[in-house]
Amino acid sequence: MKRSGTANYQPFLWLGFLIILFINISLWIYLNQVERVFREELESRLTGISKLSREVLSLSGIAEIELDEPSGIERLYAEQIIEHIRDISRLQSVVILDPTGQSMASAPPTGKIPPAINIQTQPGFIRALEGQIALSGISKIGQEYFLGAFIPIQDVSNLTRLVLWMEVKAGYFSLMQIMRQRLLLFSILNTVLIITIALVLNFSIKRNIRFQSAIKDQEHLVQLGTMAASVAHELRNPLNIIDATGDLINRKYGRNDDEIFEFIPKEVQRLGRIIDDFLTFARGITPRPEELELSLLIKKIRLGFPENKSSALLFENRMARKTIQTDPDILEQILLNIIRNGMEAIPEGGTVNVVFESGPGEKMKILVADNGRGIDPVQRERIFEPFYTTKQQGTGLGLAITKRLIESLNGTIQINSQPGQGTRVEIYLPLS
Repeated sequence: MKRSGTANYQPFLWLGFLIILFINISLWIYLNQVERVFREELESRLTGISKLSREVLSLSGIAEIELDEPSGIERLYAEQIIEHIRDISRLQSVVILDPTGQSMASAPPTGKIPPAINIQTQPGFIRALEGQIALSGISKIGQEYFLGAFIPIQDVSNLTRLVLWMEVKAGYFSLMQIMRQRLLLFSILNTVLIITIALVLNFSIKRNIRFQSAIKDQEHLVQLGTMAASVAHELRNPLNIIDATGDLINRKYGRNDDEIFEFIPKEVQRLGRIIDDFLTFARGITPRPEELELSLLIKKIRLGFPENKSSALLFENRMARKTIQTDPDILEQILLNIIRNGMEAIPEGGTVNVVFESGPGEKMKILVADNGRGIDPVQRERIFEPFYTTKQQGTGLGLAITKRLIESLNGTIQINSQPGQGTRVEIYLPLS
């Protein structure tokens, strides 16, 4: 049942995850592709402007004139030319540099190389001095992005005398960054959403499976209970007749040394206890909670065992409170069933320890631990199944009834055991 329920939903979970993953990856690929196209177009445009500007400056003869005078006519002439280039090419700034990287003229007049750029170490500047046009790559200045280029200015002998630096705005990179941030947020939200949906569905599936399993268990228990009640009812009357007949025969024909008349009542009593187990398992359990003093409960349980066994039973109460709100008869029956199992498992000189202590939340923890032979792992898996027993004279209803009694008090039971290492039974019950 569990495999079927999980298998029905898992393909949809994985399909939804793969769809979200595919959408995110596709968006990132598309965004990178758009950025690459924009970059290539801008680089192509700037490269074309650089080539045209090199031709214009070479023909203008700027490489042969002196630009050292700040207010010289030669400098004004150079600034007019590069201002014209800036206007028609829609550039951010244009700067003429000498071989040492010093600015000789600029357009606009306040234009300069960004401070973050060390000109002399720039590969593009070095390549320009060697006579090649070189792009500097995208750089961020403040909140804006720019693409720069170094263009050699050569004289008639094809010697590089000056270097032209120009830059153009790459505004779309700012837009790309905003889109990347939003896409990252979108991806995170998608991931959180799909994980949340998966967790919710997984929780719902497991809860549904538990409910279905519980319903099947209840239906099975109802069937077993009905059968047990019917069998117990049919056996009760013949046993009463056998008991009365045995007593009559004993009074009429019995002798003091005749063991058969002791055997019949004992077996009738044993069968009566089995019938009582059947009836307890069959009928519904309705707790009647009341204030229970733990010290009185411990005394009653100890009185339920003969003196030779009572010495092996050790109690310890670590509870701060003296009373709890529960059904005393049900709790007493629970502890008697578990302690009897422990008594049967311990060797000569063994002990069964019962500890009452505060549990997690508003709960009481009852620990019943023995140093007996322990329980095989295979048996431990089936220990609460009705009619499952490893005892020759057992009905297999003891722990099944105990579990139902604990659940009627809204409690839980856990059994930890290994062969040869004893058994620990932990019961958790609400304090009220």
